[in-house]
Amino acid sequence: MEQMKGGEQEKEQAKGLECRRCGCRHFYVTHTLQLPDGRIKRRRVCRHCGTPIVTFEVPLGYVSENARK
Repeated sequence: MEQMKGGEQEKEQAKGLECRRCGCRHFYVTHTLQLPDGRIKRRRVCRHCGTPIVTFEVPLGYVSENARK
């Protein structure tokens, strides 16, 4: 382990999706839907165990309806 400033140790944080069931980071996208508010809804399935996951992606520069009011 690497020593950080002040003697603190840093644990590496993995980025991205991780299957809640098996911990795998590989998914198939089975369905993509553009929502009326500009977001993108994707249905994904874990390649290892088949657990479904739904994600909502927000484009850069997106302003939610709540922020507009």
